[in-house]
Amino acid sequence: VGEEPSRIEQLVESSSSFDVENIYSSKEPLKQYGYDLFASNPVTFAPVSDAPIPSNYIIGPGDSVNILLFGSTSKDIIRKVTRNGYLHLPGLGPVPVAGLSFAELKENLLERIANQMIGVKASISLGELRTIRIFALGNVQKPGSYTLSALSTLTNAIFSSGGIKRIGTLRNIQLKRNGKVISNFDLYDLLLNGDTSKDRRLLPGDVVFVPPIGPTVSILGAVHRPAIYELTKSSRSLEQVLSMSGGVMPTASLSSTIIQTVDPKQKASVFTIDLTSNKGKAYQVNNGDMVIIQHRILYKGGSILLSGEVKSPGIYPIAPGEKLSSVIQRAGGFTEAAYLEGSVFTRERLKKLES
Repeated sequence: VGEEPSRIEQLVESSSSFDVENIYSSKEPLKQYGYDLFASNPVTFAPVSDAPIPSNYIIGPGDSVNILLFGSTSKDIIRKVTRNGYLHLPGLGPVPVAGLSFAELKENLLERIANQMIGVKASISLGELRTIRIFALGNVQKPGSYTLSALSTLTNAIFSSGGIKRIGTLRNIQLKRNGKVISNFDLYDLLLNGDTSKDRRLLPGDVVFVPPIGPTVSILGAVHRPAIYELTKSSRSLEQVLSMSGGVMPTASLSSTIIQTVDPKQKASVFTIDLTSNKGKAYQVNNGDMVIIQHRILYKGGSILLSGEVKSPGIYPIAPGEKLSSVIQRAGGFTEAAYLEGSVFTRERLKKLES
């Protein structure tokens, strides 16, 4: 995954007409964020067999239960849960356990042993766990049916299926059970924050479904993690996009952030915005927008006055050898009313020579 640029990556690269040396922090093409996680994924997922069993683990047919009896009677009993959900224990008879959590199973068995086997105490643990069959469908590399450990979670199923295609969403992965969506998992929570609280444990017959990718925004320049990020309805502000990109570098010039948009409602396709203001931080980006955080250069070449039909007229510092076209780019480019053939360039030193 990741060798050939995706369609989104190709569009971003072709739409960028800016000076690479002045704006990009590196000459590497932008990549869709998060999909490299599956670049070297294993063909199958084999969870650690000796992992501790959580107390909320649900018992099902095929699970092995170990019961160590001690006291007036010493015995080590290993029984598997039958297909109809019972444990057949000597001295206790068939005990219905399917559907109980591990904590409920222990409480139930300890109570029965205390009541029916006088002078006997017990230690209860789980042995070999059952396997479950689930489905990974939608925009995954290898959709199909998979047999996994009963401790497997939604992310385990994604890795087993080869990962998510770059046309698939990372932000709205659905867990379906009995035809209903019971959970929506945002993989960005795991990638950006290490949050696995919504990584639900799977049950037999579950379907992990990956819908198509949602709207995206690309951010580049003076940020720590330039990339193409997927948006959600609640993560469209510039401040949130900056947070996803790891924040800005110390050299960032936030007051002249460039937005290149494809939204037809905007009067200009390229404009600047002040990210130091609350209005700038709250600006809602659109699908396909490109955000360019410019580097604040330590200028030693003086300054020039840029006036007239440019997006952001004013006084701009210049670096030695910098071209006028570069300064115009920093000013957001020309307005629609600009008459380029009538542009006037004056230099103070030439004025003095003429006089």
